[in-house]
Amino acid sequence: MGRSRAKVKVRDRDLGWNALGREIIQSSRKNVTVGVHSSSNGRAKGSIGNVALATIHEFGSPQAGIPERSFIRLTTETEQRKWMGILNVLGGKIYRRQMTVAIALRIMGLQMETDTKRTIDRQPGNWPRLRAGTVAAKSSAKMLIDTRELLRSISHKVTG
Repeated sequence: MGRSRAKVKVRDRDLGWNALGREIIQSSRKNVTVGVHSSSNGRAKGSIGNVALATIHEFGSPQAGIPERSFIRLTTETEQRKWMGILNVLGGKIYRRQMTVAIALRIMGLQMETDTKRTIDRQPGNWPRLRAGTVAAKSSAKMLIDTRELLRSISHKVTG
């Protein structure tokens, strides 16, 4: 029996896997944060900045008689399921090369920022009500909103 020889030519075409791999590696260095960042700390008047004010309201200050009115943690707890659904959709778009990780993080950050601001606007029923003296001083019973500076200081930031 004779030996037969065949020539095989293999051509390797990258169908986007290398680019996707690079995007995934780069994404491990990126993140999005939502809250009151130091870049939005300034306030028009008063000696306390937005970061300190947000921290006081988020965790409360019993020694100053200020109860906890968590707007960041509460939003995270109530919106987590929705956010995971959005991340799944965005992850699919990244996988199909329809979107970069940076754009997906900006979309996610904007959604989280909007939801956090909405928590303050909706005034959750489990937040302790303002004292009568506070309501009289600011002419409103709406919590965490006086000049709207704190609300406007809530933002998202993509880093990495």
